[in-house]
Amino acid sequence: MSNDLPSLNTDLAIALQWGQFQARFFGQIAHELRAPLSTIMGLQQLILEDLCENPAEERAFVAESYTASKRLLTLLDSAITISKLNYSQDKGDAQALDLKGLLIELTDLLGVKALNRNLTLTVDHPAIETLEIFGDRRHFSQLFLTLLDTTLQRAEKGIVHLSYGSQGDQIIFQLTSPQGEDFWNEATLPDLTLGDRPSLERVQQVAHAFEFSPAIKWQLCQKLLASFGGSLTRHYDKQTMQVMGQFPQPRK
Repeated sequence: MSNDLPSLNTDLAIALQWGQFQARFFGQIAHELRAPLSTIMGLQQLILEDLCENPAEERAFVAESYTASKRLLTLLDSAITISKLNYSQDKGDAQALDLKGLLIELTDLLGVKALNRNLTLTVDHPAIETLEIFGDRRHFSQLFLTLLDTTLQRAEKGIVHLSYGSQGDQIIFQLTSPQGEDFWNEATLPDLTLGDRPSLERVQQVAHAFEFSPAIKWQLCQKLLASFGGSLTRHYDKQTMQVMGQFPQPRK
């Protein structure tokens, strides 16, 4: 029995460290959710105190408050998804899906955004017709959409390149982009202040700006990929960011 004590103590220490990490992570999420919630409350206060110039502006403010609430709900859903992966065996709605088809859809969707930012989004698709995996489509979509969209938001002029494929029993991918810094470290949020008498344009700008910081997004992606049994790393050097990931090719 005494021989088992060192192993038990080590397991307990690891469990405590993991619990502390989880507490800090969800504490950061709660902190970042306060800003958009406060903004929605401020917008509703403008309406309740009759600070709108006319009924049309009041209706517009109500509409933007609704839009902001939906974006806040999206952030909450992301956090809830991660918490379920961490604390239960719920792996979502697992099904066979074509990773190649999914990434074609996502990159087509983001192609216009890339052009608007004077960027070129290129993808090396595997030569095979399909790349079938098994898992929750929503989780895979969230992972790759977050990585691609955030990278496009922060990339300098140039080419954002995604390559992926199968290697043995692993799915591997690499996302390369020109960056002035390692932005994934940033824990700052966009300015969501409304002021005393904000214009409708400012209200619309704020209502569409709700998002997690890059640092939280990175941790969310790491946790999603870990739930697939994979890992996510990055390397920044000479104005170039490389994000690399891998996970076992899921089977039924």
